[in-house]
Parts: sequence; C-alpha cells; structure tokens
Amino acid sequence: MTQLLVPSNLLALDSPTKYTFKSQVPQSFLSGGESNTTIPTHFQSTPIPERENIKHTLIGSSRAVMGTIRVLHQLGYAEVGDWSPLLPSPTHAGEVMSILVRNIMVQ
Repeated sequence: MTQLLVPSNLLALDSPTKYTFKSQVPQSFLSGGESNTTIPTHFQSTPIPERENIKHTLIGSSRAVMGTIRVLHQLGYAEVGDWSPLLPSPTHAGEVMSILVRNIMVQ
C-alpha cells in the first residue's frame, strides 16, 4: 500500500486528491485593517552610470601592434577580432595602426 505524504501547509479534505491551502497572509491584510508597515513615498536615488565610447589606438610596427593586441586579449581586455585591421599610419611613415572602440560605463 502506498502512503500519500501531505505537506504541513496543506489540509486534506474528503479525498486524498483534494487539498486546500492554509493561508499565510496576515488577517489585518485580508480584513483591510491598518498595518504598522509604511511604504516610502520616495526612494533614495543612486546615480545612473552613463555609457561613453573610448577609443584605443595602437601605432607602431606591425609586429609590435599585433603583439600588443595579443597581450590585451590574453589579459581578457579585448578579443583580437574587436580591433580594426592594420592600417597605414597617417602620421608615422612605415608604421601601422589599429583602433579599438569600447563602450564603457562612466560615473
């Protein structure tokens, strides 16, 4: 014979398959009575952080730029694919540059 276990907050009725839930709600709430709990009319505001783009530019030999990109990837700062392709530097002849734009929170 299988025994049916009834949780303590359920009350069996005339059949083991019918239950009623014993209320855990305070009587003052159900009857509309006053409670000593007050609801604040305003909440203390916390500053909402703003988001801002920040641009990183690496300029140097292709070996130095790619090495720095790999180090920043190993440190978990940026994926290698997040950087722009190597471009000729407009200000430094014979060098390349790569740019990373990140969106960060600023307070």
